Amino acid sequence: MFEIEHDRSKRTASATFRISEKAYHALQNEAERQDTSLNTLVNQVFDSHVNARIFQEKLDFMRVNRLTFHRILEGTSDQALMEAGQTSGSETVRTVTLGRSGTITMETILETISELSEFSDFARYSEIESTGKRVIVLTHELGPKWSVFIRSFVNAAFKLVDCDPKATVGDRSVVVEIQSRP
Repeated sequence: MFEIEHDRSKRTASATFRISEKAYHALQNEAERQDTSLNTLVNQVFDSHVNARIFQEKLDFMRVNRLTFHRILEGTSDQALMEAGQTSGSETVRTVTLGRSGTITMETILETISELSEFSDFARYSEIESTGKRVIVLTHELGPKWSVFIRSFVNAAFKLVDCDPKATVGDRSVVVEIQSRP
C-alpha cells in the first residue's frame, strides 16, 4: 500500500512494509533509547539511506573503522596527506559538484563540501557570515594529520573558483575564511 497524503508543511507518504520481527524490535528499542517515536526513527533511517548511503555508493566510498583510519593517518607523511588533499579537493569536489548542480560556483562548492561533511564523516560543517567574510568551520576527531588533509582539500576545492581562502589549522579543526565579494 502506498499513498501520498497532502500536508501543508510537507508532503508525506503512507506505506505498509513487512520487516522481520527482529528488525522491528531493534527499531522499537532504538526509538525508546533516543526518546523518539518509531515513525520518526524509521523516517531517519530511510532518509539516511536515500541521502547518505546512495551518495556514498555513487562516489565509491568505503567504510573503515575510525581507529584503523587514524592509524593509517598517523603512518602517513604530512607531504603525502597534502598531496592527497589537493588531488581529492580538486577531483572529488569537481566531480560531485558538476554531478549535483551542473555548474561550479562558490555556492555549489560550499554545498558540496557541506554534503561531503554530512554524508561521509569528513568533518562537521558550520558556516557564518562575519564582518565581510564567510567563515567555514570544519571540526573532526581525527587529530592534526586529518587537519593537514582537510586544509589541502578545501584550498584545492576553492581554487576551482579562483578563490584563495585563509585556512587556519587546529588539531581537530580547520577554519576557512573567505572574503565576501562586494
